[in-house]
Formats: sequence, structure tokens, C-alpha cells
Amino acid sequence: MKSTLLFCAFLASFFTDTASRNAASVVNGAISTAAPLRIKVLTFMNTGEGNDTYYFMVDKATPQNLTTGSKFDLVSEQGDRFKCVFKRYDLAASSKFLPIIASVGDNNRTPLGNLSNTDFYIVNTGAAFPSATTAAAPSKITSPVLTANLNGSTWSANGGSSLFYEGGNSMIDKTGKPYFMLSFLSANAPDNRNLTLQFKDFKPVVGKIKSNMQVLLAGHSSGEAKKSETAGYQVNPQFPEQMTNFAVEVTKWERISKDKAIISGKFSGKLKGIMNSADVSCQNGVFKDVEVVCYTGKY
Repeated sequence: MKSTLLFCAFLASFFTDTASRNAASVVNGAISTAAPLRIKVLTFMNTGEGNDTYYFMVDKATPQNLTTGSKFDLVSEQGDRFKCVFKRYDLAASSKFLPIIASVGDNNRTPLGNLSNTDFYIVNTGAAFPSATTAAAPSKITSPVLTANLNGSTWSANGGSSLFYEGGNSMIDKTGKPYFMLSFLSANAPDNRNLTLQFKDFKPVVGKIKSNMQVLLAGHSSGEAKKSETAGYQVNPQFPEQMTNFAVEVTKWERISKDKAIISGKFSGKLKGIMNSADVSCQNGVFKDVEVVCYTGKY
């Protein structure tokens, strides 16, 4: 894909059961452990190294037992399964998470980038999604409702994870400027469209956003992976065609604690089709009382 956009999606709270912390070995490229491998993914995002390479954020204390070429599956309770090959740990990242970098294969239901509102576990090749007796119950950071008019049709979405890094996120932007991300996933199956907005040098105040902004709408109303389309906006002189009239305005920002805030806002404008996808007109977009997780330190 020509675009240099990095989009992510942030999922639920992290859980790693004690058994998965046992030493691992690699047999024929697959992970072998004394007990089943069960690592809950807190965050995932594309690394920018290619469409199939992702960061998977896990607990910082997770043993670093994977070796280059190790194979594992990424699974969801909804039946999604992605075959993955471990590349490396990003040990230089300034984060409270341990970033696992891996290449991701295809999934028959939908691309991984369209599933930012889904809980995933890293498991042994072929293993099932951990049952309720072995895994903590998934919990969503926020479930706001977003409504918008996309190409003349009403679209509604539930909230994915929304995070504000006041001290910046070095894995996304090396400048250390405040970074903010909002993500939403269609509320109506089989529609699997996912809307992600990210803002660099974000200022948490009411008014029109003037920071460096990137937006991606991906998926299809039918939910079919082969029909998936992408359209976006970004402030990048290398891609002037994507600098459209798309605009976002914050209508409410309320800091309710040190690590949480509430945001409401609206957006409208055109998203430019990427890689032969059609342009999308977004009108009357409104999101209300979205809960934001705030990180005050540097990551």
C-alpha cells in the first residue's frame, strides 16, 4: 500500500496465565511449552514495515521465549485465526509493554486491520481461544456510539480503544509530542468497517483539531474480506491527494482522573480511496462521551 499511515487498534486489558510463563522451546518452527501458551494482547498496530507486519503489545513481564521463526496463532473468541511468524522483540521501545513483532497471514473472515475492537490471544499453533475457565473475561475500555453518513447511508459504530499519550509514543512518533488515537468498529453485522483517527501533537481542548491528523476507514458493509476497501486522510506532502477537506472538532474534553478523560466531537469531509478503492464522503459524524485512557509518562 502506498500510504504511510499507521493504524491501530487498541483492545482490552491484559492477562497472561501463570502456566504461559514456563520456558518455551521451538520444535519445527512451532512454539512448544510445558503448558498451553496463553498471552492476551493489549494493543496491536501495523509496524509500517509492510501490510503483514504488526506490533503485538503484551505485559512487560512476559518471558522472552520466542525465537526468530517461531510460529503461533492469533485467535479471537469470534473464530478469527491468524497464522503468525515471530520476527523479534522491540526491546528498545520505551514502553510499559513488551512489543512482539510478527508477520501475520490471511484470515478468511476479514483482515486483521479491521478487527481493532476484538480481543485476541497468542496461543500455540492450532490451539483454541482460551475458555472462560482459563482466561480472564474480556473487558472493553469504552463502548460509545458513533453515527455518521457515509456516501449517503447511515453508519453507526461502537467504540474501540481510545488512548492519549501526553508524553508521546516513541513507537509511533519519535518526536515525543502528545499522541492521541480514537477507533470505532461497525455496530451492525455483517458490516466490519473500522474507523481509526490518530493525532500527533494533540492538544486536549475544545475546538477544531489543528494537529497532524491521519484517518483510515477500512472494511466493507458486507463483511467480506475480498470486498474490503480502504479510504483515508493524512497530512503528508508525499500524498497531497489525501489532504482533503476532512475536519474534526472536539466539542467536549473532560479529565475525570489522572488516567482517564471523556471526549465528544464531530467530523465531516472526504476520505480518499487507497489502492483502487472508492472515495468516501463522511457527513454529520458525531461521537459522544468516549472514554479515553491517558498515559502521562513517555512511552
